[in-house]
Amino acid sequence: MKWVASESWFMRPARAVRRLFAGPSSASSAWNSGLADEQAFWDRWLGAADSPGFRFRVDPTSPLQPWIESWMDPSRSVQRIIDVGSGPLSVLGRRSAIGTIEISCCDPLAREYQLLLERHHIAPPHTVLAVAGEALSSYFPRGHFDVSFSNNAIDHAQDPLLVLREMALVTRPGGAIIVQVADREGRRASYTGLHQWDCSMDEGRFAVAARNSQAIDVAMALADLVEPALIERVSVSPAGIPWDPSHIRAVFLRKNC
Repeated sequence: MKWVASESWFMRPARAVRRLFAGPSSASSAWNSGLADEQAFWDRWLGAADSPGFRFRVDPTSPLQPWIESWMDPSRSVQRIIDVGSGPLSVLGRRSAIGTIEISCCDPLAREYQLLLERHHIAPPHTVLAVAGEALSSYFPRGHFDVSFSNNAIDHAQDPLLVLREMALVTRPGGAIIVQVADREGRRASYTGLHQWDCSMDEGRFAVAARNSQAIDVAMALADLVEPALIERVSVSPAGIPWDPSHIRAVFLRKNC
């Protein structure tokens, strides 16, 4: 497979943001049409409210996942984590022996999710901010977080590479950018609704691709900001709940630049 690095991607983030909010393309129209389905999914999920995953998310004493802790600097007494595309309830645990955990959650559908939580009489442990992953650095200070985390959301974004770049920008030097995502979810979902992108792991590389497009090596595209630290396949969710389809875990470290 020939890998490409997104045609000077790091030179045009501003244009990518403008493109994101510009007039509709066929892909963005399909993405917008999937928003109702995404809200309906969470409405059903919150209405059931009986799974171990649900109980983990609403319990304020849930422990921060040890594999996430392993990427933190234990000398820092306060650990700031951002959950990008968190949905209505973050999957991140909130307690850690390392120190105080401060979690910020953001999702472009935050307002809709708040209405769902109110409908189901659920008090979330975190406030979810209505901030798109493509615009993180316009809301949060650069280098603010120790860890930028995203679970099953990158492939739902309108512009995954821009989201990853923004995650890197708001992460401190030496901090970790951690992504978990289903393998080739766009293809599996026939590129319907929010599933306009494929994330894949081939030849030890983490890549994203639009439908009928060449895969873009994330490490190459973001080489000015990050270096790859781990790419592996996983079969359990961050909360330890078994997953059915194969998922990819990718970790990048923010360069000191």
